[in-house]
Amino acid sequence: RSCHAYESSLWVDFISSLSIEYLVTWLAGCRQLKVQQKIMISQAWSKASFSDKVPPMCVSALLLSTVCHILRGQATKSNFSDHFSMLVIDIAVEMLLYQTDPRPFAAVLVFNAHDMIPIDEHTARLIKLAKIVLCHNDP
Repeated sequence: RSCHAYESSLWVDFISSLSIEYLVTWLAGCRQLKVQQKIMISQAWSKASFSDKVPPMCVSALLLSTVCHILRGQATKSNFSDHFSMLVIDIAVEMLLYQTDPRPFAAVLVFNAHDMIPIDEHTARLIKLAKIVLCHNDP
């Protein structure tokens, strides 16, 4: 619960009039992605070569879907502003640092960014942090 409360506070703290429109749009679509997200989490966990059971994912479906959309290169000017993309990346970084066991989230981030050449330093920093988390895989 504390992870979700912390993430919610980040959204509230970081959101602005420039990004509220994108947030509302993504909130509406996230409820329908739960099955696809569970499959993606399982695939990412397997690819990261962890043998234990996947720990609970401590981020919202909203953050997971938006950050993966960015990492797969699907964020365009029509569905994401630069401001909203940076907001999502900043929240993802904060959530990686906050969690007791960030491995599932880190595995998903690396899994979705495997072919991506980071365009900006925010995205590069997120991917680098996720890879560090996976290299130091003790919960």
